Amino acid sequence: MPRPRVHKKHMRNVAGYPGEILVAAEGMRDLRGRWQTLFPAADRLWLEVGCGRGAFLAGLLDKDPRAALLGLEIRPDRCVTARNKLLQANGAGRFRVLHTFAELLPLIFGCGELERIHLNFPDPWPCSPDRSKRLFGPRFLPIYQHLLAPGGELWFKTDDPGAWREFMARRPQALVLLDSGEDLSRSPLFHDNVETEFERLFLSKGQRIHFARVRREIHLPHDTRWP
Repeated sequence: MPRPRVHKKHMRNVAGYPGEILVAAEGMRDLRGRWQTLFPAADRLWLEVGCGRGAFLAGLLDKDPRAALLGLEIRPDRCVTARNKLLQANGAGRFRVLHTFAELLPLIFGCGELERIHLNFPDPWPCSPDRSKRLFGPRFLPIYQHLLAPGGELWFKTDDPGAWREFMARRPQALVLLDSGEDLSRSPLFHDNVETEFERLFLSKGQRIHFARVRREIHLPHDTRWP
């Protein structure tokens, strides 16, 4: 998969906050299976894949004070913005921003290490013949299943009907469907919803938000594709 071009200035910036932004993949691998040690006051780990500028994670801070928040983002400028936004929201000590690729998730987290994964408005790549880029597709869904704890949940939101249909069609059976639909505002989940920046933009244009909430089965054989 081609890597995006990154300006050296942004790389210097993202490396300047080792306490809140993790850059080296090797260091993240060393934390595999023991991320909880970074957050002694938390008893669960929530991950947003593609956290952007951090508005969603900042909104999650008040949802559960026992949850530590992790945001994966490949664009270094957004990593820095997310870090600043979470600190401004009084999130010090409760988060880490991970500057890395989603493909590396199985090497960074252990099996069953995450209580929740949020996947918000991933790029649908409508014009790309390479479906493997789609974070909601068959390449990544088994990874999320592997990383979720028994009973852990994946929450998915998109403005793209095709992306939602593909997620629903490709969802592994072990990710049990709890709720889904083509209009989040009509779901009970709406009352607990944290809007992203993209979401506010789409809603202002009158677009509906498609969503799904799934739960990992409690009894599931270990997937030998990953450690």
